[in-house]
Amino acid sequence: MLYNMEKYCLSLDQKEKNCKECLYNKMRLANDIIPIWQKRWYEFLKGFNLIITPSESTKMIVENVYNDLDCTVIEHGICADKQKSNLKIEENEFNIAFVGVMAKHKGAKVIEYLVKNTKDKTIKYHLFGTSEFDSLERNTDNYTYHGRYNRTELQKLLKKNNIHMVCNLSIWPETYSYTLTETISGGVPVFALDIGAVGERIN
Repeated sequence: MLYNMEKYCLSLDQKEKNCKECLYNKMRLANDIIPIWQKRWYEFLKGFNLIITPSESTKMIVENVYNDLDCTVIEHGICADKQKSNLKIEENEFNIAFVGVMAKHKGAKVIEYLVKNTKDKTIKYHLFGTSEFDSLERNTDNYTYHGRYNRTELQKLLKKNNIHMVCNLSIWPETYSYTLTETISGGVPVFALDIGAVGERIN
């Protein structure tokens, strides 16, 4: 849902975008297949008695396209023990983490900008996961790349590195976000853009 892999598509006015051009740039498709694609999905979805979405945001997106469908919201189930925060707030250090795969739609360009342009020496960034950007897989004075992690170890990693806040900077609407559940369950507050399920669930 990124227009030309740069901006969230559904937030743009129809006059601001050219779907045929975007499809060609992203997938090398010569034609605008979106109407056919939507028609086939509509025919498929109409065959069900119950359509479940994991968030109100996702329900609104689906029903905005198919206004005679009625989706039911049921959140994903996840086993995550809720931990109390044991953060140590120190004047000379504030640790901010990003969790998951940092691709463009997950806000990788925003993260790259923050790491490069933060002047405050007390702010340190951490990435638990991977990235499509080479620059985010290299350590710097204010940034530590921890690499892949096991989900069961995430809470321990956040505590071990004294993470004060997790930033979830997706620039498109997530349908749910398991990492949001996992990080909040670990007793760490999450800062996010007010988009999709992440903004909805934090609110």
